[in-house]
Amino acid sequence: MRVIVMLLGAMLLFTKLAAAADFTLEIDRSPIEVNYRETKQAAELTLKTTLATGLPDLRVQAHALKSGSAFASITFPGNQGRAFIDLSADPGRKDVRIPIEITAVDIPGVYEAQIDVSRPGATDPVAKATIQVNRPGLGFSPVIGGPNFKDGQVVVTTSGDLESPANFTIQIPPTNRGRDLKVEVEPPLAKYLNVTPNQLSLLPGGQANIRVRPTSELPRGALNGTIRISDAADANAFAQVYVSTTRILDNSWKTITLFLAVLAGALLSVLLNNVFPVSRAKRQVRQNLTMAAASIDECSGASPMVREALRSDASRLRLLNGSFSWYTTTKAEQIQEVDVQLKALMAAIGLAVSISTLRSRIRGTYQQIPVRVQEVLEARLSLAEASLVDRRRCDQGLRQDSSDTAREGSRVRRHRNGRGNLLHQLLRRAMHRLRHAIRAASDWRVLFRVALGVPLRLQL
Repeated sequence: MRVIVMLLGAMLLFTKLAAAADFTLEIDRSPIEVNYRETKQAAELTLKTTLATGLPDLRVQAHALKSGSAFASITFPGNQGRAFIDLSADPGRKDVRIPIEITAVDIPGVYEAQIDVSRPGATDPVAKATIQVNRPGLGFSPVIGGPNFKDGQVVVTTSGDLESPANFTIQIPPTNRGRDLKVEVEPPLAKYLNVTPNQLSLLPGGQANIRVRPTSELPRGALNGTIRISDAADANAFAQVYVSTTRILDNSWKTITLFLAVLAGALLSVLLNNVFPVSRAKRQVRQNLTMAAASIDECSGASPMVREALRSDASRLRLLNGSFSWYTTTKAEQIQEVDVQLKALMAAIGLAVSISTLRSRIRGTYQQIPVRVQEVLEARLSLAEASLVDRRRCDQGLRQDSSDTAREGSRVRRHRNGRGNLLHQLLRRAMHRLRHAIRAASDWRVLFRVALGVPLRLQL
């Protein structure tokens, strides 16, 4: 029993498929465009059969068009505007054309419906077709996109070689009507940018690629402007696209600029760390040597030997100061050496000035000092000058002079009761202090200062 039921079902299905294969329903175009100023449109259906007996009695039924929540109607003018039409049998005829009318398309959009062909009294259609109707919107709203369309604007970035065009796309929405478009660059970018193509035709849902190429007159830096996309048939229907252009240096110029910047930084570092410090230190030494030369010339009371020795040291330091430059590898050590020797020279010049001053004061008091004392003081000053010129013999000279100082102190004591004046008392005290200082001192600088202290006590 089950086998019989399955066979009957298969035969029924085969019969339906065979019947469906015997009829085809075609629409003259899809989608059917409705002018954006209209709400209706006419079209035509074509019904075909492969039966040898021709077309039998048939009914063509159209369902309502729907787009979202909006509806439209399909009617048959040959049946007083109803949504169906009955076709009488026509033996020997293989096809028939059926006019239809689409009405009440009030809202722009894409509508869709189904049309069925069935035999009288049958529930299953022998043929069916889907119909699409499009009514574009009233406005002009092309969709802009593409690889160079960013943040609501077309970005054109090119280097110095001017071989980097930008690309963007224009698309007509499916709900809009087809249009002939013009693409133009508006001032101030009109002489700096070229667009291709500048005229094109697009159907609803169609898309085109637009290339923007900079000209050689595009200046370096950033510029902003607009591109106008308009309907060739209606100048009032247009849209504007913002454009941002930036021309930068090419890679070779970037490399050169980077190299020059690094070189300038290196030169500045050399100037700050080598040239300026060395030049400043050498200039300071020259100024100090000039002041030292002036001080030497003022030592009129010092012996010519001392002045000549100091001038020789100053000249030697001047030559040493000029013997190195900022690029010398040992400049730090040489600067330190010059500084140490300059300090020693300035100290020696100070002592020479003291000697000159003391000699001038002693000569001014010759009538008040005995000749023997004058000889001792002059010997003291000469010894100080000798120690200043030849420091290696300073200790030996001071040791020999210590005995003379002791003998002269005894002589002063023998004349203390006979003379008894204040000058002899001061000399005695100075000699006594000098003798004890010589015994306690080991450095030639200390000995030298003590030796120079004798006439200072006389001045007191």
